[in-house]
Amino acid sequence: MTNIQDYIVLVGLGPIADRPPVEHLGKEDVGVMFMRKLWSRELQALADGRPLKRWRRPARLWKDVEAAARAAASQGDAS
Repeated sequence: MTNIQDYIVLVGLGPIADRPPVEHLGKEDVGVMFMRKLWSRELQALADGRPLKRWRRPARLWKDVEAAARAAASQGDAS
């Protein structure tokens, strides 16, 4: 019965509209635009068979991440 109901709902939606999404990105959306460009560049490189960028985190940042993880774990043990 659930399958029939799901089918009826999906058919009732009608065809998918064929129009590009309209976005109004502002200066606050710089991060969104950057990530889209980055993903686009990396996916194109992957499709072309070119090497992908090797992302590295500086050692000092790993220390910060590990310290935060230890602090979070110790808080979890205390409760």
